[in-house]
Parts: sequence; C-alpha cells; structure tokens
Amino acid sequence: MSARPTRARPEAHRLPRWWVAATVALAACGGGSPGPREEPFVAPLAPDCSPPTIPDVSFAATVGPAPATCATPVHDSALDAAWVQHLGTLAVGSTAAFVVPPGTGSFTIVEQAVQASTGPVTFAGASPLPNRAVPLRIKYPDGSIFFDDTAPIPLDFSLASAVSFGGRQGTGVFTAPSTAHTLAAWARGVPSGTWSFVVGDYASECVEVGPAGCTSGGGTTGIYDVSVLLRPGPVPRSGTIDLDLYLVTTRFRAPGAPSDPGLARMVSTISSVFAGAGICVGRVTFLDVPDWVRADYATGIDATRLGACDALAQLCTLSRPSAAVPIFLVDAIGGSGGGLRTVGIDGAIPGPATIGGTIVSGAVVNASDVGAGTCGASIDLAACGSDATAAVVAHEVGHYLGLYHPTESGGTIFDALSDTPTCACSQCVPPAYRPSCGAGANVGASDCSAGGACAGASNLMFWLAGGDQLTAQQGQLMRASPATR
Repeated sequence: MSARPTRARPEAHRLPRWWVAATVALAACGGGSPGPREEPFVAPLAPDCSPPTIPDVSFAATVGPAPATCATPVHDSALDAAWVQHLGTLAVGSTAAFVVPPGTGSFTIVEQAVQASTGPVTFAGASPLPNRAVPLRIKYPDGSIFFDDTAPIPLDFSLASAVSFGGRQGTGVFTAPSTAHTLAAWARGVPSGTWSFVVGDYASECVEVGPAGCTSGGGTTGIYDVSVLLRPGPVPRSGTIDLDLYLVTTRFRAPGAPSDPGLARMVSTISSVFAGAGICVGRVTFLDVPDWVRADYATGIDATRLGACDALAQLCTLSRPSAAVPIFLVDAIGGSGGGLRTVGIDGAIPGPATIGGTIVSGAVVNASDVGAGTCGASIDLAACGSDATAAVVAHEVGHYLGLYHPTESGGTIFDALSDTPTCACSQCVPPAYRPSCGAGANVGASDCSAGGACAGASNLMFWLAGGDQLTAQQGQLMRASPATR
C-alpha cells in the first residue's frame, strides 16, 4: 500500500479508498469489550423479520459474454419506471437535471461509460487512480452547491454534505444521503425540486483542476449513459432486501442449495445480522451458472486486478436484471498478501443497486468455509464456517448498499457516520509502530478491541473479517438504498 495524503488536502476525498474499502480480509479476531461509541450497535426499531423465502431456482442457460471477450455493457434499472429518470447519453461537462418529488428518501446518480479513458489519473499528492465516473458538481434546486468533487471536505467526513470514495473504472455510482450530517438533515426526505449536476469523471476533473492539482491522465472525451434512481421515502424505519446468490463454485448447485445445511445456516445468519439494523432479508435466490463460468471464475478472481476487463468486473456482468443484491460465491479469491486471506471483494461502493449486468454489479465471496466447523444455537464466527461466510456476505452487501469501513486498514481514514466505532492508528497500535502510521502500518483486530477510541473490530464493516454488529446510522444508510424496499 502506498502512503496516503493527509485528510486536510482538497484531494482527500479521492484517496485510494476504492482499494481498501473494496475488500475484506480474514485474520484472527481478538476479544475486548466495546467502547462508548459502540453502544448504538442494534437499531432500536428492528423489525420482526420472517424467514426469507428461498426458491429453488436453476439458471444454467448461457449468460453474459463469451469467455474470451471483454464486455462493458450498459443496462437499465429494475426499479419501477416511476422512480427512474433516464437522462440519456451525455458527454463529460454536460449539465443534467432531475426532479425530486416531495417524500423522496434518496437519489442515486449512475454514470455508465459509453466511451471513456481507460488510463489512470494522478492527482497531486495521491497515487494513480482508475478513471472513475463521478458528478463534478451537484446543485440544490435553489442553485446552491450540494457537492463539489474538487472542493475540500471536513476533516471529520461525517460533517460533509456528501462523500464519494469507492468506485471502479467505467461505471460511477453516487448516492445521497451518504453522511451522518445529511441523514439527519434529510430526516423528512430529500429537498424537493429540480436538482442539477455536471457529468464528470476523474479525467475531466483532472483537466478542470489543472496541472497544479492533477499531474497526468486528464481528458474530456468521456461519454456516459446517465440515470437517476429515486428511493421513495423518507428513509423508512425498516426495509427489506433480496439476494441473488450465484453458485460459481464446484461445491453447490441450485437444485440442492436450499436444503443444504451449510447454506441454510449461512442464509439464516445473514438474516439475523441485518435484522438488528432494521433490514429484513426477503427473497434469497440461488442461481446456477454455465460450466465455463465456473471454470473461469471459481478460482480465477484476483483481488489485485480491478480493471474493466479483469475477472472481477467480467464476472459482475453476468448478474441478471434484478433489484436483488448480486453475490457470487466462489471457491477462492487470489491476490492476498501480508499473511491475510481475501474472503470478499465488491464491484463498487455503493454498487449500482437495481442495475444488473454492469462491470460493478455485484460482489464476490469465498464460500469455501460453508459447512465447515461446529455450529451451535447462536452465531459463532470463529467456530462455524457458515456463520463466518455469512458475515462476509453481509459485509459485501453493506458495501453494495453504501457502507464503508468505519476505520480503514491504515487507521487514518474513517467513514462518514458519527455512531460507528473508530480506531486511530496513532492511538491504538503499539507505540513502536506509531511512527509508521500513514506510511504502512495497519490497525488489527486486537488494536481495535480495547473500547473507547480503539474500537470497531466487532463491527460488521471492520476491514478485517470477524465482526457482525451494525450501528443505527449504518442501518439507516442501507435502508436509503434503492435496493431496499
């Protein structure tokens, strides 16, 4: 990992979180009691969730592109047409407008590349980044600025109006609300009226900020298919999500999946984790894939290869049109290092909820531990392999619905919520390692299990696998996703 620029710089919001926030690694998880900031882990308004409906569905017909091709398809949302505004094919620099009716809970801007630079973009003080699509500026109906991707943001991200960190080359997803500040300000719904934004990507942003702010990769040739998705609102006190589980594994097939004890336990645990955050798991669909998909991808995902033509992106293009969150269960994920095993990686944060078949439509989870170990009456992430896998699936679903890691691996960057536990490297790692904070040191589970200012290992979204708890704001943010009904 390269050193990160300080959070005070204008480019702080384009730090390479697209990498750390996109993966969850597996390591030993230490004990410790939760600190004061961990108290709201269970949303007080959690619903009584019925067991999810698990259909026995086979999806063995040929899907997606031929194995040797690189597909970068553009797709429509599966949302009701009344909540989708397709704005057409627009060049970067174009101004687009969308209407937010009263009683809207959130909006999501999706830019899908029709033509875009594939080279990296290097902003001053930051490592090269993929050319991700992101609105350059977004304005309220009264013309004031809601979001500007070139402007500084507060040192405390939770005070910002919006943040945009995670993404991949080719497709950009921007959802609001995304911070504690806006969750509170929009408790009664998104301000209604005609909003506007400038279509953009990092290449065009590089041109705008000029040589002083961006050293290479600039260009204004990007053309994107642009849509805005609205979530009826205000954000509800409870909601339901559906899951599509693609069996890209040599171990399971759809006809027998619902009755498999290991998979049944995994689904049950996923449901329990989300129920505490006010979210019910509704329909879980197991889907088979053709033999060539298993041959190419069951052990073919490399967590370090994140381009549009690499295995992760191409596997995501096989997800079907659906409002369900697509999860691909595989036998192994490569590209791990530093004594860690990568067990999950997502396409983008947030994902293009309700839009299947794009290069970022889904997440991949290593399912090799399903059915392993000993599973008792309660959730046991250490002893029960199905529970551990369930937590990884839930973690990746959290990313897809807009959640980041409360503390990134380096212990210097934190999410934009105010009730998530944090673990600062400068306070929580042993003194001998503190000089390396921000330059290679990572915070581990034992560092972040002491409570107080050094907490978070037990949170579902901690960067290392091992937690299953969620805060009230994390639940609220997930319920604002258009994938939640």
